[in-house]
Amino acid sequence: HHNVERFAAALPGSGWHESFYRAHWRESMQLAPSIAVYCETPALEYDAGNELADFVEDRALTLRVLNMIGFGFDHPNQPDAERFGFLHGEHDALRAAMRSNFDKILACLRYFRNSSSPIT
Repeated sequence: HHNVERFAAALPGSGWHESFYRAHWRESMQLAPSIAVYCETPALEYDAGNELADFVEDRALTLRVLNMIGFGFDHPNQPDAERFGFLHGEHDALRAAMRSNFDKILACLRYFRNSSSPIT
C-alpha cells in the first residue's frame, strides 16, 4: 500500500490522487471512452530456486495480453456507479456499454483465432 503523505509531499499539486477518469466525469458528466490495450511480451523463466534463468529469445514463450478495464461499482460515488445508477439504474445503457467492452475482447480473439500463437 502506498504512503499518502509521501506522495503528497513528493507531488504537491499534481492531482496524483484523482484519476483522469474521475476528473473527466466531473468536468463533462460523461464517461471517458472505454479502450482495450493489447501487447506482446516474452515470458521470463525462473529455475526451481526462483533464480532468473538465462534468457534465450528463440525459446521464449510470448505472452499476448489484452487489458480491458471493466466498470467499477465498488462505491456509489464512482463515476460508473453514478452514471449507470448504483442499485436502480439505467440497465439498458449499462448492458450496451458492457456489450461494447466485450466486442473489443471478442475482436481481439477473432483476430488471433487462426494464428499459430493464439491468445491464451
